[in-house]
Amino acid sequence: EIGGLAGLTTIKKQDNYFSGTVPSEIGRLTAVKTYMYLDNNDLTGTVPSEMGHVTALEQGLRMDSNDLSGKLPTELGQLTEFTSHLNFYNNDLSKAIPTQLGSMSKLEASFRLHENRFT
Repeated sequence: EIGGLAGLTTIKKQDNYFSGTVPSEIGRLTAVKTYMYLDNNDLTGTVPSEMGHVTALEQGLRMDSNDLSGKLPTELGQLTEFTSHLNFYNNDLSKAIPTQLGSMSKLEASFRLHENRFT
């Protein structure tokens, strides 16, 4: 279970053809500060709201180029120290983009949401 790896500070698991859903236990990885790269896989389902609990994360949340669906969780707005590379493009995300993402006032580079179905 990935939630048991609470001491991790970096996750880079892109380009691996991982399949299945993103486990909600990912929210227990509160020590991750740089790089949570899960892009270019075959992940499905929704983005867990628990991702908002990884508040130490400052850069590099990439979940692009998967098959994620549903809405982006409002809890992502709790990542107030986040500065760069918030990428969820090339998925099947829908609904409105959460206004809570506006709380990420330190975000300076690479906020990419294109190739989805946002309203």
